[in-house]
Amino acid sequence: MVIERTGSDVWEFLLSHDILYEYKENIHVVKQVIYNDISSTKVRLFVKRKMSIKYLVPDAVMRYIFDNSLYATKLTRKRDYVSFAFD
Repeated sequence: MVIERTGSDVWEFLLSHDILYEYKENIHVVKQVIYNDISSTKVRLFVKRKMSIKYLVPDAVMRYIFDNSLYATKLTRKRDYVSFAFD
């Protein structure tokens, strides 16, 4: 089973590899219904700009990021954005 990802051509990839082409009858491609373009780059950018990441990552990940001051710079510290991040 292969799940589509935004920005990639699944069939081009599958057809360009001999072993995958050989077993193409056994490969099922799942169409991406809801596009998920969330990336670590986007999360870092949101934190840097003091924007909420509540709907980008699970709550446990969000708490870990804030508790450990990940992606914080001299201008963006935990105390500056933690209050609205959990709203």
